[in-house]
Amino acid sequence: MHKIKLLIGILLLVALVCFVSEIAFAVGKQEEKIDYKTVGERDFSYASCVRKEFKVVIQEGITKEEIKKVAKIVYTQKKEAIPKLKEVQITFYYPDLNVNKDMANAVANWNIGSSGKWEIYCHSLRIKQPEMVDETDKSILKKDEFRKGIFITYDLVVSPSVSNKEAERTLKNKLNNLKEEWQDKVEWLGVDLFLGENYLPLMKGQWVSVKSTRPKKGINIKIDKDGRRQTKEQTKILSFEQMRRKVYYELAQCEHRAQEEADRLYPTNPMKSKHWQENVMKNVDKSDELTKKYKKKLFKKYGLVEKHLSKITVEGVRKGWPAP
Repeated sequence: MHKIKLLIGILLLVALVCFVSEIAFAVGKQEEKIDYKTVGERDFSYASCVRKEFKVVIQEGITKEEIKKVAKIVYTQKKEAIPKLKEVQITFYYPDLNVNKDMANAVANWNIGSSGKWEIYCHSLRIKQPEMVDETDKSILKKDEFRKGIFITYDLVVSPSVSNKEAERTLKNKLNNLKEEWQDKVEWLGVDLFLGENYLPLMKGQWVSVKSTRPKKGINIKIDKDGRRQTKEQTKILSFEQMRRKVYYELAQCEHRAQEEADRLYPTNPMKSKHWQENVMKNVDKSDELTKKYKKKLFKKYGLVEKHLSKITVEGVRKGWPAP
C-alpha cells in the first residue's frame, strides 16, 4: 500500500512539473510573439522549380534576427500548403509602404539557386526615434547597435536649448555610466549626441578599452564646430513642408535611378535575360549599393542624416506627396 501511494505521489509530481513547464513555454512563446501579416504572393516558378515570393507587413523596430524568425515561420507554413515549394523569397514592408510599388525594407531568401541556405538582406530597417520625455536632465538614451564582444553604440538626444558645455557634460556622464556597464563586455562604445526630436547632430563621444586595437584609449569627445550653424539650416529645411516635399521627391529619384541602373546591369525579367535567376541577388545588392551612394549625396546637399530621411519618407507616404 505504501509503495502504491509513493508511486501515485511521484506520478502527480511529474504531472505538475510538466504542467508548469507547458505554462512557462506558452508564456515564453507569447512574449516572443512578433507582429506580422502575410498580405500577398507572386509566382516565379520556372521549368520544374516551384518558386514563390511572399509579401509580409511588419512593424517598425523589428530586428534582423526577428526578420529571420518570421521568414522561417512563413516558409514552414507555406511549405505545408505547397509541398513542392523549392525556392522562396520573402519581402518585408512597413505598414506605411505600398507592397506592390515600394522597395522592401528587408528580403529573406531560401534556397535561391539551390543554395540550401537562408540569405537575409536588411536594406532600411528603422530604429524608432525616442521622444523627449526625460524631465530630470532633459535627455534620453537609446541603444542603437550592439555587436557581441566588439562594440555598442547609443543615440543621446538632448534639448536644443542646452549649451555646448551642458551637452558635453551630459555626454561625458553618459559615457562614464556606460563604461561601468560595458567595460568587461565590449572593446569600445560610442554615443552620438543629437539636439531635439529632429535628431540634429552636434557631437560624438567614445570610450575605448585598453584591450582594443583602436587608437585613443579612454574617453574622447569630438564636437562638430559647425553643428549649431548646420542645426539652423536643418531646422529651416525640416520646418517648411515645401522643403520636405522637395527632399522627398529627390529621395524617390535616388531610389528610382538606383533601381533602373541595377535593372540595366542585372535584368531579372525572364523574357529579357536567360540569367535572370542568377541576377536576382546581384540586382538587389547593386540597387542597395547605388541607393546608398545617391542618398549620401542627398545628405551632403541638404546637411541631413538618415533619421531625417526616414521621417520625411513616412510623412510623404502618409500625405501622398508626388514622387517620380
